[in-house]
Amino acid sequence: MLAVSLIVFVIAQDPEVDRCEAGMCGGPAMVSAFRQAVQRVLGSDTSVQAQLASSDPPDDEVASKAAHVDGLVELSFSPEGQRARLHCYVSRENRWLDREISFGERHGSAQSEISERGRLLGFAVATMYASDANDVNDGNDVNDRSDANDSSRTKPGGTGVVAAPPPAVAANVSSPEPGRRTPGRAERPVRREAEFGAIASAGLGGTASGVGASAGLRLGLSGPVWGRLFIAGRTGNIPKAQASTQTVLLGGGLALEFLPGSTSYQLGARLDAFAGYFQASHLSEDDIEPDRRSRWQLGGDLVAEAGWRLTPVASLFLGLGVEAMLGETAIYTHHNRVAVVPPLRVTAELGFRARF
Repeated sequence: MLAVSLIVFVIAQDPEVDRCEAGMCGGPAMVSAFRQAVQRVLGSDTSVQAQLASSDPPDDEVASKAAHVDGLVELSFSPEGQRARLHCYVSRENRWLDREISFGERHGSAQSEISERGRLLGFAVATMYASDANDVNDGNDVNDRSDANDSSRTKPGGTGVVAAPPPAVAANVSSPEPGRRTPGRAERPVRREAEFGAIASAGLGGTASGVGASAGLRLGLSGPVWGRLFIAGRTGNIPKAQASTQTVLLGGGLALEFLPGSTSYQLGARLDAFAGYFQASHLSEDDIEPDRRSRWQLGGDLVAEAGWRLTPVASLFLGLGVEAMLGETAIYTHHNRVAVVPPLRVTAELGFRARF
């Protein structure tokens, strides 16, 4: 009896993009369970070599390594780890086969889930190469091994029945059209985040206090670098001038994440440029209606951020920084200068982000 030989390329997850739990998308435990499942169906002499690939390699490059093996398998996962893609090359037929498997909800420990996923993927791969084992096994009959949804498997040599993987793990197994490549790891999802927060400010060397809210949109550019657009509004008062103030900021900038996206903690910084609209309203006892003055200014801020990831798509954040305007604003009442809004102020933010 001749054994089947396979090479399995496990496409590594990108910690900056993917949100798969540790071990759920590859790793020694999953590969071990995968190998045991393949050998259980194809025979204990089956050779399974596992190799880690940093990215999804071209088909031609992978197929060129199939000269001395029966097949090659590319194993990759969705960013959340709920789906696995099997892109398999059958050497003797010189063609590719694809399977996509969706996992159900977890009902046990993480270690148990990792093992169950590995076994499920191993069974799915084994069915695609079962005919190779059958052809070299003295003509013993193996029934319908190309169907990944069979409820039982006949072990090479006709010595027993192997049960299909537990139904609690597999929610769906689909088979794309043979020869048509399922979108692989090269296609990265667009990273977007909406953020909302409460903000406060205090002037350095003058009066610039205020509280308000902000809303923003972040778009992942490259690795840890994000682009950002935002709008913010604050209200405050200047006691010496008996005036209330309104500030509106509209701008954008760049944000940098210092920690990998797979961690629960967040640490980063951002740099923004913006246009600011400032209005002061003064009402004296002898005024019939409030006296309002306003102006536009350009400015920028530098903010350090820390956060906690609540779920793969939602997180809380805290920001502390410095905001600078191009020039100070003097406040006059009855032609007397009574206060100054300084160009520098300290800001603080508390809010949440949602990825979509």
